[in-house]
Amino acid sequence: MKTLKEIIYIITISVVLGLLVNMFHPRAAALSWERPSPIMNENDGMELGNSPEIIPIEAFKDLIAKDNILIIDARLPEEFSAGHIPGAINVSFDLLGEHIQKILQESRDRILVTYCDGPPCDKSVVLATELKSLEFTTVYVYYDGLANWLENGNPLNREQQ
Repeated sequence: MKTLKEIIYIITISVVLGLLVNMFHPRAAALSWERPSPIMNENDGMELGNSPEIIPIEAFKDLIAKDNILIIDARLPEEFSAGHIPGAINVSFDLLGEHIQKILQESRDRILVTYCDGPPCDKSVVLATELKSLEFTTVYVYYDGLANWLENGNPLNREQQ
């Protein structure tokens, strides 16, 4: 029983010391239990301040019907290869530097829609925000992503780009 108390004591001291070091470190890790929640707008989509508009699946499908859309999968290449929304290209946010030329060749007026796996994946939001900063005028995020796409019975494409 004494050993168990000693273990609990050592773990408690370690956690407290770790939190104290983190609190005073110049590059401290942000500690939070909650994700920031987007604010609903009147379109039934969500807007994240100056970030691109988040759209539901119905609006995404309406945009797919248009000719001037580019669907961008923000996941890693191996995830993209395992299955993606038909017509999508892969521009992984993690590898954006390698794909930036592909994106910059697109018209700034083209409709761009980014997506990833769905909550809690936020790569699509971060990528879309970066695209907005590159002066693309119409950028949306299908935040519910691939999980929601599949839940609604939609097909996947497994071809390489």
